[in-house]
Amino acid sequence: LVQVNDSDVKMIWKHRIDQNIYEYGGDSSDFSSSSTDDISSILESAFLGNYPNPFSSKTVISYQLTLFSDIELSVYDLIGRKVNTLVNEKQQPGRYEVEWDAEGMTPGIFFCELRAGDNRNIMKMIVLK
Repeated sequence: LVQVNDSDVKMIWKHRIDQNIYEYGGDSSDFSSSSTDDISSILESAFLGNYPNPFSSKTVISYQLTLFSDIELSVYDLIGRKVNTLVNEKQQPGRYEVEWDAEGMTPGIFFCELRAGDNRNIMKMIVLK
């Protein structure tokens, strides 16, 4: 059981001793965070998508940030090799668009990864020729 009250979080362990009867366990823990809003804001950072997808040479990648954060936007091939870093900087909250030119890439599936703080989102893109 987890109880959340503003920035205080309490994990309470309950043990079932009979049908519909529970007792508190001894392993309960209290946590406190002064930045719960910041944490939830980072988790809301996400891709809006890319267009066109599939594409033959260029696509526009859109993403939304809800918190000022270190951002890394990178493209990986199907076996996990990084083929491009499109953004690597601190960015303000807002909506962003970045063009990826896949000229010279072999046709296939690529993954775009957005890292915002400790959060990451991954989106699949398909390059046609």
